[in-house]
Amino acid sequence: MYGPARDGYIEAVLDHSPQSVERFFGKHQLSPLTAPERVRALELMEMQRHAQLMYTSCGWFFDDIAGIETVQVIAYAARVLQLATDVFGESAAALEPAFLARMAEARSNVAAAGDGAKIYKEQVAPRN
Repeated sequence: MYGPARDGYIEAVLDHSPQSVERFFGKHQLSPLTAPERVRALELMEMQRHAQLMYTSCGWFFDDIAGIETVQVIAYAARVLQLATDVFGESAAALEPAFLARMAEARSNVAAAGDGAKIYKEQVAPRN
């Protein structure tokens, strides 16, 4: 079963105003949250949103993994990895290497594009 907070978060996404965020927390928090707890809750909601976005069907019914739709879906996954690292710290350290290992198995039909890991590293990965 999907959670009402996850479903209700769209209101805060569509309207980033402080009032909208207050309404979101008013409806979905079980007890008053501190400012850092609110930030963490919003990071978790964003992680969930991007996890959903990475399953966008046009990204996976592709002719090639280097196509624009699939690269966008990989970008959504990159955001999930980034948020997981921000929220969970060291315990999320193994996520990106595991993701890259799986992405390396997906080869492009275009030799120069390489595989999914190369596409991630060259076109998507957050730059530091």
